[in-house]
Order: sequence, then structure tokens, then C-alpha cells
Amino acid sequence: MPTHHLPLGPLKPNDQTRAPPPPEGSARWRTNLARGDAARAYEAADTEFVTKLLAFMVQQNLDEYKRNNAEFPKPSDPPRPRGTLIITDRCMDTVTPFIHEFTYQAMCNDLLQIEDGTKYMYKFQSSLGSYEDKIATLSDADSVWTAVRHMHMREAIDKLMADFNKFMEENAGFKGEGAASLNDMKDMLASLPQYQEQREKFSLHLNMAQDCMNLFEKQKLPLVGNVEQCCATGLTAEGKTPKTLVEEMVPLLDSQEVINANKVRMVALYIQYRDGVPDEDRRRLYQHARLSLADQDAVNSLVHFGVRISRGPSDKDTKKKLKQKASTEDEYELSRYQPLLRTVIEEHVANKLDPTLFPYVKESPTALSPVASLKQTAPQTTSLRSAKPSWHKAVRPNAPTEHKQRVIVFMAGGMSYSEIREVYSLSTSLNKDIYIGSTHSITPRNFIDDLRVLELSGVGSRAVPNGVSLAGAHPSYQEYYDEKYFTPDPPASQRPTLPAPKESKHNASKLVKTPSSISTSSASLTMPGVEKEEKKKKKGLFRF
Repeated sequence: MPTHHLPLGPLKPNDQTRAPPPPEGSARWRTNLARGDAARAYEAADTEFVTKLLAFMVQQNLDEYKRNNAEFPKPSDPPRPRGTLIITDRCMDTVTPFIHEFTYQAMCNDLLQIEDGTKYMYKFQSSLGSYEDKIATLSDADSVWTAVRHMHMREAIDKLMADFNKFMEENAGFKGEGAASLNDMKDMLASLPQYQEQREKFSLHLNMAQDCMNLFEKQKLPLVGNVEQCCATGLTAEGKTPKTLVEEMVPLLDSQEVINANKVRMVALYIQYRDGVPDEDRRRLYQHARLSLADQDAVNSLVHFGVRISRGPSDKDTKKKLKQKASTEDEYELSRYQPLLRTVIEEHVANKLDPTLFPYVKESPTALSPVASLKQTAPQTTSLRSAKPSWHKAVRPNAPTEHKQRVIVFMAGGMSYSEIREVYSLSTSLNKDIYIGSTHSITPRNFIDDLRVLELSGVGSRAVPNGVSLAGAHPSYQEYYDEKYFTPDPPASQRPTLPAPKESKHNASKLVKTPSSISTSSASLTMPGVEKEEKKKKKGLFRF
């Protein structure tokens, strides 16, 4: 594996699907045109991208569907602008999966044990004061969840308390001053047995918010998050180059209060911020963090995503084709980084996306006419925190349907909750119908687990539990680690053998056993005369 290769790099050629190698001979030294189709087909596998393969496969299926269905696509009035499908992969942005996101949905999925992003078990206090385990489903049917899931945790808690106090004021049977904290809400919920459904919703999100804030303080996430933001953005909260980053990070790596998963995230982000570090510095980072071999493999596996983890003294900085834009919104100090997917969508809508980095499969769409561009003028961008959620408004029965342009993004290799939130935000600010899909949704914990088994072809990961099917059998975990890390002991040193003494033919003939000497009784072997004669011979052998 080279020390570095370009982002969105080619796939490792699959021996099962790769074209057979060309016959060796004088033709291998000819020009590319004269070498023939066999050689070009064999070498083309080294430059195939997963996004390129998917894009051509989707286009081929669309063309085939259009041939079989003459009415596709169905006309609409007014006509809908031409949509775009953007296919990318996880190599485009390897920073976002490691960042601590402090919005409600992302933070809950990062810190709490939520199964598949939808099922969560919590303690529910009944009207009798007893606690019972309940399993809640987080979906669009929960109005409280949809109202706060993309808000910053601080604002989500404020909204939960405001909605709860409003709910209590609307109930005539309740008299009080209202809830001033999360603990007040918990006590007041126990006194409302008649509103079971609403009690369960508030109790669920109360427990989730309180558990997140407890872990936020327990795991030192304010300090950890500041280091992550400085590494991801390359700037401090004041907009300056971080000069004391190592002094802030090393005590956190040495601390026992910081869990190993957060140490892996800090080390991975620091290596990406420095565009690779010397091998000795990387070893010291692992030593400070006391990372296991599996955690070290997780960081080292970033090389397969185009990340340079090892850097020499003469290596130059890598020029990044996609860079994060400075945010113009009011932002929290621990939420300064924005996923690169936001930059890609914004530049695509503004027709500024680099066509060499995201080439079209077919012809490029024509530029919008001035009249059409005036009709699709985007409204003024507002902060997500101050925007009112519009997906709960009832649609008027006679209202005309607005056909917005569609932008569909597919992220191969997993999409994060931060990127899902950005798509919701951009759909409103850009006045587009933007959708995002992926092979699966990932949390930082799941992403690190997948990196650990990347060298094992994904065996044991959540996305591909049985691994990617290859021609050879997968080695077991023990065989893999023995081959990679086990150093066998050197062979035991053997004592030098002394040269055999030279004996005369007369003495040698006496030492040869004959059948008669073998059948001699044991009593004859212990005769005193024979013992004296043997002692004399032994002394003679070692006399110099």
C-alpha cells in the first residue's frame, strides 16, 4: 500500500471478476494501442472506482427501464426541473464519522445504546412511584422527537422544558409554578396519570437528555470536543491556528476517565489534521492512549480511505480538492465543523462543483435559463436552530403542488447523523427536495468497529458480518493477529558437540556387540574387574 493515494481511490481488484492477464511476451513492451484489448481490460481494474461502477450501473438500469416504459418519466404540470443523483463514498470525508456531534439525534445515537437508531430502553416511572423498563420507538410518529432531533442539545432541552410547561398550563387540573429543570419535570410527570401517552413521550426524552448530559460531563466531552474541533477545522474557537493542541490532547490520552473509543477518535483526527505523522510520533500517541492492537488497527486502516497516516521529513502537504467552507451561522464552540457533504450540495446547486471530481455519467445538464433561475431563487438562509419545523404543517386540500428540483445523494460505506441533519437543513435553505441514502447509517462507535476488521475483509462488522466473499477462506482472528503481530522465539542454542575420539581397530573390535555378549547375564556385567577396566578407558579418552 503506498504511503498515500488520492481520495475516492480505486477498488482493490477482485480476482473473481477481473479480466485474465495478457500473455507475456514482446507485446508487453509495445504501445498501449498495440498491446491489445486483453492488456487494457486487465489494467482497467486498477483504476475502477466504487462510485464509478455504481453510477454506470444505475444509468444502465435507468436506460433499460426507459426503453421498456415509453411513458417514463411522467410529465408534470408545472414541469419539474431535472434532478441529479450524486454518488460518493465514505472516502470523501473521513473526519465526520469521528466528530462528537452535539445535536439531539446524533448525540443520543453516539452516547446511548439505541438499537438501529430507533429502539431505546429506558426507565419509566409510573403514577405509583415504581419504575419499569419500557422500549420506545423513535420515529416520525413521535411529534416530540421530530421537533427536537436536529436541534443542539442545549436548545433541545430548553424546548422540551418549554413544551412541558405549556402542556401543564393547558391542563386545568394542574396548579404549579412550572418546571425549572429536568429533575422538576421528572417529579411533575409522576403526578399526571391521566395523560399516559403524553407522559410517556416527555418521560422518554427527559431520560434521554439527562443521560446524555451525565455522560457529557463524566467522559470529559467538553475538553475532548474542543480538541476534535481544532483538529477538524484547523482553527481554534477564536479563528487562530492551534498552537497548544498537543499539550491539550496528551493529558486526555493519559487520563483514565476518557474511554478508549474517544482516544481513538482524537488520535485519528490529529493524524488527519497533520496530514500524517512520523512513525515514532504515532507510536508515542498509541503509547500515551494505551490503545489495544485492535484500536491501533482501526487508525492504521485509514490508509485504505486515502488518508496519509505516516509521513517522512521530505513529504509535502497533500492538496485537498474539497475544503470546508467557513460557516456564516451563529455556532457553538463545540459544533464548528460542518460535513463536506454540505459543501458538495451547495456547490452543485450553485453550479460550481468541480466536474473532474464529480464527473457526469452522461451529458452535462444545460444551464438554467434566466427565467427558470428567477423562479428557483433560494430563500434567505436561516439558522437551523431558529427555523420552525415545517414538516408538521397540514397541507391544504386545494393548494397547488410545488415541484421542486430533486437532489439525491448516495453515500456508499455509511452515512452519519450529522450528514442527515445537513440534508434536512439544506432542503429548507436551498428550496430543493434533497434526499440522502446509504448502505447503512453509522455512529462513531460502529465506524471504529468496522475499521478494526477492515483487514479481515469485514468479517465481524455490523454492515457485513460474514465479510466480503473472496476466493480464499478468511483467516480467523487468532491467525490474523498471530501473522501480523506475533514474533516467534528464536531457536534454542545447541551445545557444541565434541569431536569423537580416534580409537584403534583393536579397541573398536572390543566395543562391537556380538550375539554372545548380548545374551550375557546381567551378573557378568557387574564384575569388579570389568568396571575397573572401563574406568581406565574413560580416563584415557579425556587425557590430553
